[in-house]
Amino acid sequence: MKKIEAMMNLLMGLSMSLCMSLCGSLLSGHFEVTSWFFSFVISFVLSLGIGAVISVKRLADKACAKAGTARNSYKGRVLSALIGDIVYTPFMTVVMCFTMTTVARAEIDRQAAILEMQINDLTDQQTTLSEQITALSAEHDGLIAQIEKLENELAELKAQPTSEDTEFDIAARTVGLEEAIKDAREGMALQESGLAQQQAAIAEMQASIAGMTAARNGMLAGKPVFIREVGPSFGICMILGFLLVFCLQPLFLEISVKKYGKGVPPPEGYKF
Repeated sequence: MKKIEAMMNLLMGLSMSLCMSLCGSLLSGHFEVTSWFFSFVISFVLSLGIGAVISVKRLADKACAKAGTARNSYKGRVLSALIGDIVYTPFMTVVMCFTMTTVARAEIDRQAAILEMQINDLTDQQTTLSEQITALSAEHDGLIAQIEKLENELAELKAQPTSEDTEFDIAARTVGLEEAIKDAREGMALQESGLAQQQAAIAEMQASIAGMTAARNGMLAGKPVFIREVGPSFGICMILGFLLVFCLQPLFLEISVKKYGKGVPPPEGYKF
C-alpha cells in the first residue's frame, strides 16, 4: 500500500504542479519559460514533500467513513478531492506565485538595467555631439565675421580711385578677395550642412532616449507584486486543484493499484 500511495503522490504532484504552474504563469500576465519552469520544479518538489508528510488517503478515508460513504461514490470523490485540494493547493499556489514574481522581477530588473546602460550610452553620444555642434557654431560665427571683413575690404577696394599705376593691383586684389569670399561661403555652407545633420542626429537620440526611458519606467511600474498576484491566482488555483483531484485521483489510483497492487486487495470502497 505504501508503494501505491507513493505512486499516487508522484502522479498527482506531477499533474497538479504542471497545470497550476502553467495556469499561474498565464494568469500573472508575465509568462516566461524560465519562471514557469522554476515554478513547476519547486511546486513538484513541494507536492512530493507534502505527500510524504501528509497522507491524503488516510484523511480522505476518515472523512468518507464519518460521512458514511464509499470512496468511489460521487460524494466520496467530492470529499477526497476537497481534502486533496485543501492539502496541496494553498502551499503550491503561494510558492508558485512567489517563485514566478521573484523570477519575473529579477528579469525585469535585468532588462531595465540593460535599457539604462543604453540610455547612458546615448546620453554620452548626445553630449559629444552637442560639444561638436558648439565648436562648429563657433567656427561658423568666425567664418561669418571673416566674410563680413572680406566684403568690407572688397567694398573699400572698389571704392578707391584707380589710375594706370594702381588699376592692375586693385583688379588683382579684387579677384583675390572675391575668391576668398567664395571659398569662405562654401566652407560656411558645408558647416551649416554638418550642423543640420548633427542637430538631426541629436533629435533622433533624444527621441530614442525618451522612448527607452518610457519603456524602462513602464517595465519597472509593471513589475509583478506577490501580494497582488497571489489573490486572483489563489481562488482560480483552488478551483482548478479541486477539479484536477476530482477527475484524476480515481484514474491515478487505478494505475497505481494495477502497477503495485498485485496480490493486494483494492482500497476500501474501490473495485478494479
